[in-house]
Amino acid sequence: MSRERGNKIVLDCPEVELSFQPGIKWNRTKKVFVIRVPDMYDVLRRRETKNVGCTDVEIAEEDIWRMINADRGTKYGFWFDFNDEQLDLDDDAYLGISYVQAKWYLSINSLNQARRVSKRCGYPQWVFLKKRTKRGGRPVGGGKSKGFASLPKSEQERLLSLSANYEKIVNNCYKKDWVTEYVELQRDLCLLKGTKFPGKKRIIAEFTAARQKWLEENT
Repeated sequence: MSRERGNKIVLDCPEVELSFQPGIKWNRTKKVFVIRVPDMYDVLRRRETKNVGCTDVEIAEEDIWRMINADRGTKYGFWFDFNDEQLDLDDDAYLGISYVQAKWYLSINSLNQARRVSKRCGYPQWVFLKKRTKRGGRPVGGGKSKGFASLPKSEQERLLSLSANYEKIVNNCYKKDWVTEYVELQRDLCLLKGTKFPGKKRIIAEFTAARQKWLEENT
């Protein structure tokens, strides 16, 4: 439903379509997701569609789950209208997220990934969303990847931050036995370095051996 609502929002704003990079992160202190969306205040109050900025909106877990499930038509087994879907969400949050859902992939997997990276790093980290493509197509500019240099600046900064805090993050993974977070960390660093990810099985084996050594030295 929200994707349908988002598709009805037309912005004559090339920078939103081409360079705007929506993302999601989990704020575990406040127990809310934060989603970067076009600033609907400009659209709704100022009737602006050409020079639209972006803003970060907070949304409770049950609300974003409802919006995603409504898109799939699975909530309670029936299809409900926009008012049922929006409930108490303000227009800026609801329409902004709807616009993002219509043009980028925002799914349950996105929520889970935002939780994992927040847990791994100990503070909220942006997970950037992929642009929707027609079935069987590829993203604009697709083809051979240019690696790190082709990533949005915000994503580059996230990867550099992981590299700078590598030892702290790894020690946290060893301490709390966070093998999934460790695997994702190694995957991110491969992206940063432009190297091939050696495979989940191998990384888990390395983690198990390294964690055992760490436990022996720290207990």
